[in-house]
Amino acid sequence: MERMKEEMRAIMGKLKDFLGRIEQRQEEIIQTQVKHGEYIDSLGDFYENLNAQQQTFHQQFSTQLDEVEAQMEGLWVHLVPPPPPPPYALGEAPPRPPYNPPPY
Repeated sequence: MERMKEEMRAIMGKLKDFLGRIEQRQEEIIQTQVKHGEYIDSLGDFYENLNAQQQTFHQQFSTQLDEVEAQMEGLWVHLVPPPPPPPYALGEAPPRPPYNPPPY
């Protein structure tokens, strides 16, 4: 009987050690999950900030590009005169001669 009690104590001791290691590992996992959650939140904040910066950058340089384009159009009018209008209205163009393939 005493031997069985001794074996039960040994088994219970091993079980307590095993459960203690499980609880310790569980706590480590929970802490890691918390750290991962904080890291993901900081990444989300970073990307939101980056997106806001990109939108600001896009708006600023789109405006500048529109201004440069308007200036270029103004210069283009002064540098190259527009082509003359066609000598006839588009609906009243003279007929084209029929196509004759070359004799060779």
